[in-house]
Parts: sequence; C-alpha cells; structure tokens
Amino acid sequence: MPLSTGEYVMTKVLKILLAVLVVAAVLVFAAAKLLINEDNIKQQVQDLARQHSNGSLSINGSLGLSIFPRLGLSLGQLSYQLDGEATTMAELQQLQLGIGLLPLLKGRVEVEEVNLVGLSLQLLRDQEGQGNWEKIAKSD
Repeated sequence: MPLSTGEYVMTKVLKILLAVLVVAAVLVFAAAKLLINEDNIKQQVQDLARQHSNGSLSINGSLGLSIFPRLGLSLGQLSYQLDGEATTMAELQQLQLGIGLLPLLKGRVEVEEVNLVGLSLQLLRDQEGQGNWEKIAKSD
C-alpha cells in the first residue's frame, strides 16, 4: 500500500532528523577528541592511584574514547608497582570501561562494564606470610 503525501513527508522529516542527530553526535565526539588532553587525564588517573594506594600506576599506552555501542574509555599498557617492591605487581595490555550514559547526564559516573585485556599478576607472600595484594590499600 503506497504512502499518503502526509505519511511520505513525515517519513522524510524523520529520516532528516535522524541524519542530523547522527551528524551532531559525530561532531560532538570529534570535538571532544580534539579538546581532551590525553596526558592530563592519564596524569589524573595516576595521581588518584598514588593518593589512594601504596604504589604507583604507570600508563604508557594511549587513551581511547568511544560512543558506540556505548560510551567508553580505554587505557593501554598499564602497570602497578607497590612502593619499595622490586617487581611489578600487575600489568595490563588494555583496560576498557563501559560508562552508563543516563547516569552521566545526571552527574554520576557509573561503570557498567569492565574488560581487562592481557592481565598479568604477580601475587606473592613475604616471609611473614602477608600477600602483596594486602599492602595495596593505604591504612588510615
């Protein structure tokens, strides 16, 4: 059954609106990529790890942002080493975080998905039997 003139116009308008929304989303994403200082974000993440743990986090890879299929953040080539330890406790080829869009619009960050790619852990006990994982959190 052919579309009436009104239905045809409405279909055409919806397609144009959808195309405009897609182009706007791509432009916002491109602007965000240009305006975001990758080194600043990496430094902030490393500083947070330093403030809240007894070790240091190194991020030697790139930072990635995505909007499809979900809002996401990825960090490459991460390593964590406890203070005073000779060996690296954890290495990770890539950390991928999926972030909820609706909570973000309400001012909250909710991580909906976490992917760890290439995780390598060195979980060791010292001579007193304490595990190195037990030393991560700073004591109050």
